Amino acid sequence: MRILVLLSALLILTSCSVRAHLTLDSPSAAKIETDVRIAPEGTAAWAALRSLDNTLPEQPFEAKSLALAMGPRAHIETEPGHVHILAPVGSHGLTLSGLKITSSSWDVTVDRAFLRTLAARTVWGQSPALDTLLPNPDVKVSEQDDTDLLVYLLGSKVDEARARTLVAQSSVELTITVPRPVLEAPGAETIKGNSATYRWPLVRLLSLSPPLVLHGTF
Repeated sequence: MRILVLLSALLILTSCSVRAHLTLDSPSAAKIETDVRIAPEGTAAWAALRSLDNTLPEQPFEAKSLALAMGPRAHIETEPGHVHILAPVGSHGLTLSGLKITSSSWDVTVDRAFLRTLAARTVWGQSPALDTLLPNPDVKVSEQDDTDLLVYLLGSKVDEARARTLVAQSSVELTITVPRPVLEAPGAETIKGNSATYRWPLVRLLSLSPPLVLHGTF
């Protein structure tokens, strides 16, 4: 059962793309908008898992549990293969402890402890796969370790070439928009006007060793 749970979680994660937009209006006002799209392989994996555990919701990203993770003021829309979230950051919203913004700069830190806290508030929090995919922060893992693990475990359900394609194509994109034109954003893929866009492979967000630390000035 544990291996099927893990395989299903892997298929879902490696069959999705995530786009997030963090808007920093002021040191005390921010919001995040997120789109998650799941490929057919991920939808099929979740259906297979529900056939063994009918206590799971119909969708892997269920609105009620997402609301617990994102805060009571979050607006969440779900449909098969797609989730859209709009939530305030800070007071009565998502607690992003690694966010600091001043009148001229921003600093965002994303670590494994933060992602584990979010996951623990959703249907994923009780999954035996959580510690494998997002181990405790004191466990040392690398992006290569996670890539090899994903390909190896997916190999029992998907041929290796397809598994490597799924892993490579699973990505996370974050755009940060600030009040004035961005002057500097090391590590950003593009800078345009008031926005800086970062893009990482999914395995970067699984290992987070070291944590993602983003800094920019405007």
